[in-house]
Amino acid sequence: MGLAKANVIDAAGIEEQTSTIVLTIVDEMDWSDADAHLRALQDKINAYIAFIESGQMVQAYPDKTWSNVAIDIYPLYEYDSRIREILEKAAKSMADLDVQLRIRPHSGGA
Repeated sequence: MGLAKANVIDAAGIEEQTSTIVLTIVDEMDWSDADAHLRALQDKINAYIAFIESGQMVQAYPDKTWSNVAIDIYPLYEYDSRIREILEKAAKSMADLDVQLRIRPHSGGA
């Protein structure tokens, strides 16, 4: 999965202690083509937002055991300050939708 499949939810689950449904993005791309990487990441985030706003998420989790929504990004490669700044801006606009955007520690690429 990952960024190559923009319209696929990589993983989803419920954080029971916070009643948060977590949609996970696996960002496996390196930064050799930063513009393409950023576009792919933006497309993936937008697909997740569409999944939430369209009501598909509620259909996928009809028991409503969650009260919060988060999108977690797990990057294989470290994000530089420019990418983090872009994602912080995205997080602020997503907060208006009651969706948290969280960048998790990168998992060991270059």
